[in-house]
Amino acid sequence: MIAKNEIEKTNTQKKHLQEKRDEQQNQLNTIVKTISDLEKNIDMQATFACDKIKEPCPFIKVINKKTFDQLDLQKKTFLDQQQQKEITIKKLDTELKELDKIETKQDNQKIQELEKQQKEAEKAIEDIKAFLNEINYKAIETVYIEYTSQDKIIKELDKKIHELEQEIKQIEERKLQLQKAIIQQESITKQLNEYTITIAEKEQQRKILELEKEKIDVNATKLIEKNYLTMQQLYHDIDMLVNEFKEHQLERQKLEEQEAILGNLYTIFSKELLLLVLQDHLPIINDIVNNYLSQIVDYQISLQLNKSDADKVELEAKIIDQKGERDTKSLS
Repeated sequence: MIAKNEIEKTNTQKKHLQEKRDEQQNQLNTIVKTISDLEKNIDMQATFACDKIKEPCPFIKVINKKTFDQLDLQKKTFLDQQQQKEITIKKLDTELKELDKIETKQDNQKIQELEKQQKEAEKAIEDIKAFLNEINYKAIETVYIEYTSQDKIIKELDKKIHELEQEIKQIEERKLQLQKAIIQQESITKQLNEYTITIAEKEQQRKILELEKEKIDVNATKLIEKNYLTMQQLYHDIDMLVNEFKEHQLERQKLEEQEAILGNLYTIFSKELLLLVLQDHLPIINDIVNNYLSQIVDYQISLQLNKSDADKVELEAKIIDQKGERDTKSLS
């Protein structure tokens, strides 16, 4: 096939030569015009009307010999330049013709190559037509229906997996709530102990004050009454804390029960159970995976469920090729 840069090189050379020829032609035209103007000037100067003989003077060139010699020399110089430009233009025309021949040869080769490519394309089209005629469309339709069915099963499994993930997320959220409730309970228990100690101290103070009640004046009695009201308020606060503590205990108990239920659900829908559910569909999944792999590589994959010594179910993959069956890393 003709290299693209060779054609571009030929076109560049042709363009360069054509520009050079145009430049030489313009210079030649200028020289021709200059010679023409010079000849007119010589003729005009050679035509000198003589009053005595009533016609042009035949001796004007002899009289002005130096001037006419200079004009003739200038004319000769321009004529030499004209001849040189014509030779250069002829040479350029020859080179352009040679490039035209090369370009024509390249065009012919390109046409031959295009015709060859056309024949190859027509042969490829015929081969494709023959291949299409040999295709078993019924088998393709059967495989497509089977693929659609398996794809539906896979989507259903994906949906179940998503539901399990959501349930696990809920379990984690409830665990968090339970931990917060436990922390709140511990805080309330600490406050309750502090208030109990305070009540005991106030109760002791009250007993002491009752023993000394008769010995103190009215102002002291008012102080005792004030302490009594304060103690009543403390009793009220303690009662509220106790009720709140009981409510938190009930809430904690409920959360613990929910945690136990969710833990059981998590155990039921664990990875091992999911793998056991997939076990019935492994032959179909193997067929689908190997159907795609056969179009890309020269080996197949065998997916199997194995039970380890620790009663752990794992999904393992093995490669089957010309060398036989080989183990791969566990995909569990």
